[in-house]
Amino acid sequence: GQVAFGVARVLAPEPPGDTRPRLVVLVVNDAMRADILGGGDAPALDRLAAEGAVYLDALSPGAHTIAAVPALLSGRDLMRIDPAARLDPVSRHRSIASLEQVEARPNLFLPQLAEAGGYATLFVGNNVYLAQSPLFGRVVVRGSPLTGTVDSAQALGGQLARFPGERLLLVYYITATHTKAAVPRRLLAGRGCEGLAEIDLTRCHYGARVAHGDEGLAALVSGLEQMGLRQSALLAVTSDHGEAFHDGWQVEGQSWRWGPLDEAHGFSLSTRTLRVPLVLSGPGVPRLRSQDPVSTLDLVPTLAHLLRLPRVNAWDGTLLPGFGQANNLGNGYISIQPTAIPEVGQITCGLLVLVCAALPRLLRSRSLREG
Repeated sequence: GQVAFGVARVLAPEPPGDTRPRLVVLVVNDAMRADILGGGDAPALDRLAAEGAVYLDALSPGAHTIAAVPALLSGRDLMRIDPAARLDPVSRHRSIASLEQVEARPNLFLPQLAEAGGYATLFVGNNVYLAQSPLFGRVVVRGSPLTGTVDSAQALGGQLARFPGERLLLVYYITATHTKAAVPRRLLAGRGCEGLAEIDLTRCHYGARVAHGDEGLAALVSGLEQMGLRQSALLAVTSDHGEAFHDGWQVEGQSWRWGPLDEAHGFSLSTRTLRVPLVLSGPGVPRLRSQDPVSTLDLVPTLAHLLRLPRVNAWDGTLLPGFGQANNLGNGYISIQPTAIPEVGQITCGLLVLVCAALPRLLRSRSLREG
């Protein structure tokens, strides 16, 4: 017969008069570019940006999900997270370990910090990389990676109901924006995609994918409103990386997969693949529109600050603008411009996704910034 396994969850006691948000939601849209903000395809995200803090020059530490997500959830550059463990044990020279292998190493991630601060943790989404993540108290993966946005949204209500009266950190992963995701026909209507081919067709379909992913965000916000949680919930919305449509660095040559480097993601460090939307809304969030260069590595230190979670001295991120002094929290980021040392992308980024994860740290150094 079937055997059920349960894992005991020991949370820190809640101090009297605790005013921290009871529900914290981190929404990660897969492959969403920064320039979708205000473009008309993501009205739910635009509404959150209008009522909270939006960062218009946010940089991801990696150009691929495997490179970006561990860094996003830890506040540390991927190259600092046990580099030897990231190689596949079978083909040590070129493959990348799965996220569950990376996360199982002795590194502190946001869900672990949240549980130490008294929050239960929940992952809802359909990203195959996170299907076996050991970081969360509960993981719910619904639907196909190609069509799972609606399935994931429908699962939210029932999953939130499992944590009555508890403080909860929810990571809600939306994959609809990814170029491999299915595009609903109703969202293609009127876009003029007919007659387009190759990269132009992909870019046209991308707008429909953004709209589909935004529907997943809208379903979340609507559900929180129906449950009476919207005003008290702290929401952070970002992406693991962006996407290129021959509009980043015009890099010549072939990548390890024999495809163009200035297309999709994971093959170059163009601004289109590294810049992502970053929006916060909810209790304790100032209303601001920032042009300062920031990083998604800054999310963990900022959320830890808002939730009064244990501090980790090894963070590479820092507090986002508007949330207090950033002294001694991290190293900071600088903005990568399209003309900044493109030869680095030509030479290196076709070799390994891990190399693409390391280069942002080099590009934000003071010597390169001043040069």
